[in-house]
Amino acid sequence: MLGALVRLAGTDELAARVVLQRVMPGIATLGRRASFRAGLSATDDLLAAAWTVIRTYPIDRRPHYVAAGLLRSIGYAAADPMDRRVATFVTRPTTAFDLTAAAEPEQNASEELADLLALATSAGVAADDVDLLRRLGQGMSTLQLAAERQVSDRTIRNHRAAAAHRLRTVARSVA
Repeated sequence: MLGALVRLAGTDELAARVVLQRVMPGIATLGRRASFRAGLSATDDLLAAAWTVIRTYPIDRRPHYVAAGLLRSIGYAAADPMDRRVATFVTRPTTAFDLTAAAEPEQNASEELADLLALATSAGVAADDVDLLRRLGQGMSTLQLAAERQVSDRTIRNHRAAAAHRLRTVARSVA
């Protein structure tokens, strides 16, 4: 029934009002979440976006889960485009590089990993975590390690994430 109302809402204001009333609890929830994150009231922006989204919703392309689709589109339309993607800034060097005298890196990646794992061992990181990271660094896959340790691949991935977190903590303490 909501799909039929949305189909009519493109040309009929009364149908658009009924659809707006139907999705109003969801808009209020979106507003509370956005206000909690940003610390300001986002309900006005959501309501303004809701009217446009309801009137232009492509019901022929998305006929299922209409209320959820409307709310997703409303949240997207109301969001600031700058908040949708995390900005990454690339710093440009202030000095020119001398390409004729390119220096060789002091350490390759495997030597750097070995040094970091040795530092982690001395910092008290569990030997099992260090061994897991060393073997992954040597090219073993999580599937191979899971078969060897008789656990699931997901368990190995979870252990890898936890061990990498501990290793990052050690690396930060040194830097």
